[in-house]
Amino acid sequence: MFDLYKPFRNRLRHFSIVESLFSVFRFIQFLDFEVPLPPTLGPPAGLSQRNRMRWGIVQWEFEILAREIILNGDPHGKNGLSTWAEIARAINTIKGLENDTWARHPKQEDDILYELVRIAHRQFPWQHGFSHPQILRYSRLFELCGVDALIRDEYDMESSELLQLGLSLAGHFLKNFRIKLPLSNQINGASQRACDEFIKRFSLTLEGARDQYRRTQSYDINWAYTFNPLRLKPLILLPDGTAICPIPMFLLQRVTSGVYFDLVAKKGFSDSFGPAVQALIGEAAYKSNASKVFTICGEASYGSAKQRKDTVDWIISDSTASLFVECKAARTRFKGTSDLSEQVYINREFDRIRLFATQIYKSLSDALDGRYPNWVPEDKPIYCLITTLENWHTFGIHVDRLVIQPLKKDLYSLGIDPMLVDKHPLSFCSADTFEMAMVVCGQVGIDAVFSKKTEGEYPQWALETFLTNNFSHELQAHPTSVFEDQWARLRPSGSGAFRPVGRHRHERL
Repeated sequence: MFDLYKPFRNRLRHFSIVESLFSVFRFIQFLDFEVPLPPTLGPPAGLSQRNRMRWGIVQWEFEILAREIILNGDPHGKNGLSTWAEIARAINTIKGLENDTWARHPKQEDDILYELVRIAHRQFPWQHGFSHPQILRYSRLFELCGVDALIRDEYDMESSELLQLGLSLAGHFLKNFRIKLPLSNQINGASQRACDEFIKRFSLTLEGARDQYRRTQSYDINWAYTFNPLRLKPLILLPDGTAICPIPMFLLQRVTSGVYFDLVAKKGFSDSFGPAVQALIGEAAYKSNASKVFTICGEASYGSAKQRKDTVDWIISDSTASLFVECKAARTRFKGTSDLSEQVYINREFDRIRLFATQIYKSLSDALDGRYPNWVPEDKPIYCLITTLENWHTFGIHVDRLVIQPLKKDLYSLGIDPMLVDKHPLSFCSADTFEMAMVVCGQVGIDAVFSKKTEGEYPQWALETFLTNNFSHELQAHPTSVFEDQWARLRPSGSGAFRPVGRHRHERL
């Protein structure tokens, strides 16, 4: 598609990189945090009265625009994309390039469901936004099972310093495009050494960013989905001794969910991170159990000395049903959510999901046979739930085709009744949605939630969407996070007011 792309590239060469990134920054702030646009960037009068979604502007297209500006803009130019008309023309070009590239794709019919997977992984995180519960959840996770020691070794700072600096800088970039260096910390307890390390670790020079984009750029069906280096290093160092952060959301993600990718190759990761996620999910269940309606059983070992097995991570029961919960710290691989040059990459991610599901049903089969030491089968429904730290977006009609049906064949080959999948339905969710589910189940009962989730079209819905559509009253009546007490740990004594950055869980654009 390079012939389609070339005119767009040539047009952007006339615009200043920094000045154009400033316009991208203003639109991202407007979309993410409702910071008003300046008059020069505001929409025409006839459009301004419409609902914002009808303007046709979305964050992921501005992410692409930022990439193209850095790749093709003039580092020494004076004039940026500084009007609504110029921005609209650039965004419409991006939309057109995506549409025209898909039109040239020779495997449209075969790849349409895979394209839906890509769309979900690109768009839904932006639509969901960055929430207060996410900050609090990672703050607590970093304290569990030795994860704090891994962070200290990797970043040469405490996990609290990492979060404080990330949140404070994000707060600065809520209103300011630049920050003067060296960073002078007057907000929280992070040391000057930690400040210097933070800037060093999470920044690129403008030329370095340009080089990284050249390495990742692809002129084919993956053009709009290539990895953005700003997700790893959200800050750009400028020659005048300042730094900019074109997409502040990336900074918030970098010091929370992005930590996983720095730690995953470290010695001791598997002994710490997975158990920490399991412990985090257990804490969320216990903290949601203020009214004592749940009986919560943690993992236990069973079997012979030579063939020891572990039960499911958590069994949460009430008077109506039991919920078998398996926790997974694993993250999706980038190619498995973005690369459509071959179906194999996305298929591999669904293979991983199927392995998670096989594990939980193998364990459930043993439980129903009376082999668990900590749980006895009862005459009430059982539901299975795989909970991942971050959202794998495991929903839709492709899940039945790529996970559920092959899962039944796998269970049959293992000598396990494949009807277990129908008798004890499986749901998927992130840690964030798990907290929501526990809040609702604590009020209406486990069976009232998960029996309804198996009806009609709901099995194809994401659990979060199902909960917000069917139990909005129960969700609004309770705090947005079960880890609210973590704010006190992120606010050092004597630091004054600490303003959290991000949306509450239920805020929507």
